[in-house]
Amino acid sequence: MSQGQVWRTHRQYAATAARWTADHWRKESERRRALRAERKPLVRDARRALATARAIDPEGVTPLRHRAERELRTAKRRVPDPMWLFATKTATALGVAGYVWLPQVSARVWVWSAVAVVAAVTALSVWIAVRERDTTGLKPTAEESALLKRLQPQHWKEHAEQRGLSGTLTGRPKLTEAGIVCAVRLDGTWTATKLRSAEDHIRALLGARTSLRMQIKAGKQGGWAELTLRTRSAADGDDLTWTPERRSLGIDTVTGEQVTVPLGERLLIAGRSGAGKSVASRPLLFDASEGETNALVIIDLKRVEGRLWDHRARVASTPHEVIDVTDELETEMLERLSILPKGQDTWTPTPDRPRITVVVDEGAEVMTAADKVPYETETSDGKTRTTTRSALPALESIARMGRAACIDLWWMTQKPTIGDGIPSRSPPRSASPSAWPCARRPKRAWCSGRTHRPRAGTPTNSPCRVWR
Repeated sequence: MSQGQVWRTHRQYAATAARWTADHWRKESERRRALRAERKPLVRDARRALATARAIDPEGVTPLRHRAERELRTAKRRVPDPMWLFATKTATALGVAGYVWLPQVSARVWVWSAVAVVAAVTALSVWIAVRERDTTGLKPTAEESALLKRLQPQHWKEHAEQRGLSGTLTGRPKLTEAGIVCAVRLDGTWTATKLRSAEDHIRALLGARTSLRMQIKAGKQGGWAELTLRTRSAADGDDLTWTPERRSLGIDTVTGEQVTVPLGERLLIAGRSGAGKSVASRPLLFDASEGETNALVIIDLKRVEGRLWDHRARVASTPHEVIDVTDELETEMLERLSILPKGQDTWTPTPDRPRITVVVDEGAEVMTAADKVPYETETSDGKTRTTTRSALPALESIARMGRAACIDLWWMTQKPTIGDGIPSRSPPRSASPSAWPCARRPKRAWCSGRTHRPRAGTPTNSPCRVWR
């Protein structure tokens, strides 16, 4: 290698080292600046608490004042120095130590000390590189970069008062696979519920788009709340097409895990026309009709969805068929309950008497068309008499007692209100959001408070809202 090549190599190494040093200097400066903005209000609070304690106990004879002084010292220690002050102190200490001790150090000790210093610097550099390595591989988008900048404590502190958020202060925001997560410190006038009601003010402060989903909940400790901006989804890039091997309802967009609804639960699936109730329920219907111990019954007066399942389910598509099948189901339920062994809570499905899932597609239509259906009967004197029968009493009985007999009712409707789309004599807990999945919105869905994307027959199906 020529001397020129050696010189260029050294210059490249020096430039790389300079860039690395400048980058880490900038990151450390930003970290210290954020910590100072976050923790200096705690020092002010501790000082006010100490002033109050001194006013109460001017002689300092009670533990109140000593505790306040101790908390102030602790709060001060937690506030880091600015980077320029830290560098100045370090350089001064090293200069004084070198001036005092270096003349007294022998050559051998000097050599080994230099080797130790080089080794320590190398180890520290490797440790910092490993610690700050981006293990997630997440790169913020332009929108996320703007939101991360506005969530910094300095920006929040400058604009919080004019947005009606005085008394709140953000921590360090983090970019995750599910979006941006940031802790928010609350003073004595704020709670997580109150902060949630001020969502519009937060959105205006951050300049976030109106369609961006925002979640605010209580933090891990008192006086803190957690703000989450759903700028991305853990399900991005996944194939959402339903297959027999991937028999889940959808994908949790926070964790990326499969979302499933187990059999044996009564469900209410509600949503406007075309929202995707029938399509989103297809994975559930497949599970309910798969295996020797599962049987599916579909009540579909629209005669659309039931045709897709008539090869593996019993389908009732006329009012008379609905009444006949509900009468048979009620009789089967009562027989199972009568022979249920003593001490056993639920029926054990068998191939002869399997678990039966009864799906009502559009309950409001069933309540109208399958109620007061005319039947002609022949009396003992040979005359014909017209009577009316209804399928609602049997359906209501199944809704109340079917769980123990392993006969589960899944009710779909456009009007999830009792008396309109739900029978008025169904059990009150049946309409509880904590117990029923509901198909509701065409572009996103929730499961236990989390968004998930649904699967069904095609990758473009509409999702549903699910509570569990």
